Amino acid sequence: MPPAAASSAAPLASAPSTSRDPAGFGLAASAAALAWSLRPHQWLKNALVFLPVLTSHTYGDPGVLKAAAGLFLAWCLVASAGYLWNDLRDLESDRCIDPCFRRPLAAGRLRPWVAWSAMVPLAGAGLAVAHGIEARAAVVLAAYALLSAFYSWRLKRVRGLDVALLTAFYLLRTVSGGEATGNPVSPWLLAFSGCFFTGLALLKRTAQLRFCPITLAEAGNRPHYLSADGPVLRASGIGAGALAALVLSGYCDSSTAAGLYALPAALWVLPVLLLLWQGRMWRAADEGKMTPDPLWFAVRDPVSWGVGAAAAATVFVAVTGIA
Repeated sequence: MPPAAASSAAPLASAPSTSRDPAGFGLAASAAALAWSLRPHQWLKNALVFLPVLTSHTYGDPGVLKAAAGLFLAWCLVASAGYLWNDLRDLESDRCIDPCFRRPLAAGRLRPWVAWSAMVPLAGAGLAVAHGIEARAAVVLAAYALLSAFYSWRLKRVRGLDVALLTAFYLLRTVSGGEATGNPVSPWLLAFSGCFFTGLALLKRTAQLRFCPITLAEAGNRPHYLSADGPVLRASGIGAGALAALVLSGYCDSSTAAGLYALPAALWVLPVLLLLWQGRMWRAADEGKMTPDPLWFAVRDPVSWGVGAAAAATVFVAVTGIA
């Protein structure tokens, strides 16, 4: 068992007794706890709405950027409402899991009625903002909200389906960005994103399993993956990542890329960088260093920043033709 899982018992015993101090329910404390429960660090995922703008090279259009920025805000509001719903659903099981027991609702620093009171206005405001930008983008966002609610309620307990839904959540962000900005997602981007995000979802489940292994009796409302599922998750995740690199390679040699880039041959560096980065991520998971949120791990990982910088430089060369 990884050290983090083995050491969780001690803090679990003490967390509830310290967190239910009535003095901790002041206005400032409740506001801070609510802000934490909105998980602003997870909003990075919502930047996927800009992906169709980047791949279609329409980032020079102020109207397009304004629409994408507004949709980003809408996604942040609706996703945060979903995080509150998830924490309310997992209230009891989160109190038994490291690091989930530190969440304000599980730790007792945020009263459930506050979360309920904030959840509906957040979702409503987000959908209203999206509808003001583009009705079809609002429909996609509403589909996400509905699927996310069912995911937190029950569907994440279904092995395999949970991974498919996690992938769908990423794809819906990208599709909504295309609808809002008038840049429909191309088959190339859809195929690449599907494979890439499936790999990320499987990496997430693998990391969670290594971080806190469970038995079926202990699973509760958590995904029902057991230690025996680890090798299958790992192999499937690596395979999905390899397929993403293969799709990206096909795009590099396509007429679509030739029409968009001044030096499309430079794009061939990207599949190599992608494979190197995925190898880094899976090695971190094998060594027990991967957090249950791979994207958050990547944000704090110097190697990922280096690979990202190299990828950005590669795209710059491909766009400008400056070799």
